[in-house]
Amino acid sequence: MVDKNSENEPKIPQYPSHIGWTIAKISRLWSQQFVQKTNALGHNWFTLSASNLLGHLPRKGLNQKALTTRTGLTKQAVNQQIDDLVKANILKRTVSQTDKRARIISYTDKGLAALKDIDKIKLEIEQDYIKIIGQDALDQLIKTVDKLTE
Repeated sequence: MVDKNSENEPKIPQYPSHIGWTIAKISRLWSQQFVQKTNALGHNWFTLSASNLLGHLPRKGLNQKALTTRTGLTKQAVNQQIDDLVKANILKRTVSQTDKRARIISYTDKGLAALKDIDKIKLEIEQDYIKIIGQDALDQLIKTVDKLTE
């Protein structure tokens, strides 16, 4: 039986399947697992936004302007994320010794301790993937992605 209403409605095309969706899907999955596992260890300040920002911040710290450039976000967005992480005592701002107008963003002791947990979680997620697809397939995936991003 055909639905009479659907006969008159325009047919909506489906999105084509392509590599972009596949990459986005695995990225979302990894990010969700990463945030959930980090939160489960008591790092409730850790969000997807925090993950994005911290992923661009070297452990030795970085000038805030350079950090903003690396993230590709607006100054306001980066400033808000830094404010939140300063309040959580994960990051600190200090005045640059070479340019008094500039601020250096670096990790606090609490932030550096959290990075140890975060590093373990990254390896744990990788081990979960190895259980699913095997070491050889993961190695090949990494090589393929590296080749595509050269």
